[in-house]
Amino acid sequence: MLRLIAIALSTFPFSSYAQYALDEVCNNLAEIGNWSEPEVDEFAQSVDEYIAALLSRMGGGDVDPTKVFPDDWSKHGFRVQVASCYISGKGTDRDTDTAMALLEQPAAAGFPSAVHMLASLRLFNTDDPSMQRRGFEALEQEYKSGSAFSAGKLGWAYQKGLGVVPDRDKALELYEYAAQGGMTYWQYLLGHAYEKGYLGLDPDPEKAADWITYKPKVHIALYECWVASYYADGTFPSNEELQTKYQEICDETDVGEWWVRFQSE
Repeated sequence: MLRLIAIALSTFPFSSYAQYALDEVCNNLAEIGNWSEPEVDEFAQSVDEYIAALLSRMGGGDVDPTKVFPDDWSKHGFRVQVASCYISGKGTDRDTDTAMALLEQPAAAGFPSAVHMLASLRLFNTDDPSMQRRGFEALEQEYKSGSAFSAGKLGWAYQKGLGVVPDRDKALELYEYAAQGGMTYWQYLLGHAYEKGYLGLDPDPEKAADWITYKPKVHIALYECWVASYYADGTFPSNEELQTKYQEICDETDVGEWWVRFQSE
């Protein structure tokens, strides 16, 4: 149980155990993925009590878990982590339908990561226009509250016409908002768009350089790795020569091996 309790630490956004905990969930999915509701409840209660005890020792007094954690906090976090395994294909086959089913309950309760993950799956991983629209609207609410992360995804929806009427100008507006908020992916996307004159933009080496070097950045990745992915996923017009060129540069760097794993997840 102590090993599995470590899983719940990843629900703390500041936890350094996040990746370890997610791997623990996925590696033990055969054991815990089919837990009954009472088993999940028992696990969640144990997690709350364990972390409350840690906080008590840190603060020098007793901590009441019911006053520290939101309702069903650990249970929702657990379901989000199991859903992540199905999204990434770690420890199981990729299965977005199962992931969405797991996210329904925590998302309905307002668990933030579940809301975002479910909205993204509905928008980008279904062909149902009504589901896409639901996903778009959920991400739009996050954007209106100031989320740069959601802004970039909404921009992609506008570019591709997912859940909304295509609007390239609106897509660019949202990409800029995301990039200014530190989202590396969109900084590099705008950089390459200005470099090559994509997305209706005139080539502008100065603006390209500004976005490529823009700070802050929230992802550890190289420009060349991202650009290769833009050509691969259809963000920019297909260009096998440039895709190969940027991918080769990416592969020769220290992050090349990590990038291959990242792309496969």
